[in-house]
Amino acid sequence: MLDVDKFKEEVLGYTSDERMEDLINTKARRARSINNSIDREFEALGFLIEDLINNDDGSGEFTYSLPIYNNAKLSKNTRATMLGKINPQTSKFFRPLMSYKKDAVVANLNNTKDVEQLKLSIAAGFGITPEKNQEEKAIKEYEAKIKEPVITKALKVINSMQEGIQLNDAAQTILFDAIKEAGTGTHGLASLMTLARLQSNTGSEFKYNLFREADGITNGMAITLLQYATNF
Repeated sequence: MLDVDKFKEEVLGYTSDERMEDLINTKARRARSINNSIDREFEALGFLIEDLINNDDGSGEFTYSLPIYNNAKLSKNTRATMLGKINPQTSKFFRPLMSYKKDAVVANLNNTKDVEQLKLSIAAGFGITPEKNQEEKAIKEYEAKIKEPVITKALKVINSMQEGIQLNDAAQTILFDAIKEAGTGTHGLASLMTLARLQSNTGSEFKYNLFREADGITNGMAITLLQYATNF
């Protein structure tokens, strides 16, 4: 478990009351706006967790079987705009934390292409995205990044985490330093968690649900179809 207040400040850029007093008016207004946005997202997450707890199977454990519905409106350019407080379309906080109902990808670790896509998916959480036809370069950057001490120390912390037990201050600092090094907020945390699972994986297959971002002229139609999908 993590110290939520420390996570908000260290990872998401939340400004504490003490630091707010040192800011000039214009920067303080922007900081308050960021704080309000983060607070809204954590409030929405709290409501979701409460609903999951209240809809468990009686065991006291999350069943994750509660359906989540996102409303959307169709704009003039035929793009679907998601509505609601938990919104992966507009929130970079929620986007890496949501996934398909079942693991989206099963990588064959003996298949070169599967391993390449897996590495690039994790790399995106570290801010490493390849230019066109530059995947090999990006993978080299990724392999160098995961050997950095700030990352290797964090992976050890993740592998030592136990459900229901809060990490001590030193362990949290190590983890937060790695997420800040990634520079992508909860996306960096998702990549670190996936990388930790990968390194402890002993089989020839690996399931994961990270996504790579792509851009292109056909994406509008594809994204719209994805937004109307129900198997989440």
